[in-house]
Amino acid sequence: MKDFGIDISVWQGNFNMSKAVKEGVKFVILKGGGGDDGLYIDSRFVENYNKAKALGLPVGVYWFSRALSPDDAVREAEYFRLYVLNGRQFELPVYIDVENSRMTSIGRRKLTDTVKAWRKHLE
Repeated sequence: MKDFGIDISVWQGNFNMSKAVKEGVKFVILKGGGGDDGLYIDSRFVENYNKAKALGLPVGVYWFSRALSPDDAVREAEYFRLYVLNGRQFELPVYIDVENSRMTSIGRRKLTDTVKAWRKHLE
């Protein structure tokens, strides 16, 4: 049997995580923030993180990137590290979301190098 998890961000509003657990949710992947509208922390990230931890849910996190070069990626990764990851425990992976249309239009090689720079900086 597969475990059921959810992706939560500001777009879900004041999410009732206790109800979700009662309905079978076993883990959460939280939007930590992004670079698509300047560098920011998702406005519900801390609240959602604390709710998940209080309920004993395993937590993963992602960054919604808009990095268009390896240098951009390093700036985003450093912000993510300092303001989202720092001091928090994650049982599930850390992800980079690369669906931004400007990012996906830079070409396969440059996009690959950009994502690798983000990952390498965090490692």
